[in-house]
Amino acid sequence: MPPSAARVNGAREPPRGSPLDKEGSAPPHEAMITAASAPWSPVRVRADIVTLLAETPPGGPPLVIVTPPGLVAAAGPGWLPALLDGLPRDRLLPLADCGGDAGFALESLILGVGVLAPEVVEAARPRLAAIGAAMGLPVLFERAPRRGPWTAAGS
Repeated sequence: MPPSAARVNGAREPPRGSPLDKEGSAPPHEAMITAASAPWSPVRVRADIVTLLAETPPGGPPLVIVTPPGLVAAAGPGWLPALLDGLPRDRLLPLADCGGDAGFALESLILGVGVLAPEVVEAARPRLAAIGAAMGLPVLFERAPRRGPWTAAGS
């Protein structure tokens, strides 16, 4: 079993460089707040992210990239972190749109990705938000302005 999939007390050990990794560093909270108000860019493939990075000069707030609704349910929570591998994470604020699935939202946080969970039941929201805050990752419950196409996965 690779180190990133090792189990500790039944839970997956965080991948190296994730906010849970003591040697890694979480993105600054202030940058997340600033970036959360920027237009969001839906991404389906790595080329979408590479194009956005090429079109945006370094030094500004992180680019907010988000999975289209339904894609995390179809591809799994590991899809977005795999897409980000090797890209400059300091220039990106990735959000996995987990819809109403709190389990996928929790797994996305464990994998080091912020969460958008607009349909998660009200009772789960405070705990999910607290877990995200402890990890230095955003947990949002409303979809925000976006640029580019925005349709459900597979449509």
